[in-house]
Amino acid sequence: MPEPVTLSDLKAFARIDSNDDDTLLTALGIAAREYVEQATGNDYFTAEAIVPERAKVAIKALAAHWYEFREPVIASAVTTVPMHVRSIIAQLRGGTLEPSE
Repeated sequence: MPEPVTLSDLKAFARIDSNDDDTLLTALGIAAREYVEQATGNDYFTAEAIVPERAKVAIKALAAHWYEFREPVIASAVTTVPMHVRSIIAQLRGGTLEPSE
């Protein structure tokens, strides 16, 4: 099954030109897809899956965030899931994101 977000999609989104971290980026893309699937209750890794563009953006944004902050120095400077990704996930679930979330 092909991933809904390709390595080249991830690299373009994250503005990465080198091939040095391709294995890491691929793993982060898979992990981000799995995270978004679990958070939304949708399966985006089947042959018949129709993956909304919002889901693809959430996957790319989350993978890029994890790539950028893979070596945290200050715990308060690192968030697990960025606000814009949480907002997209809430939309994909059919809900709204409360300010306190």
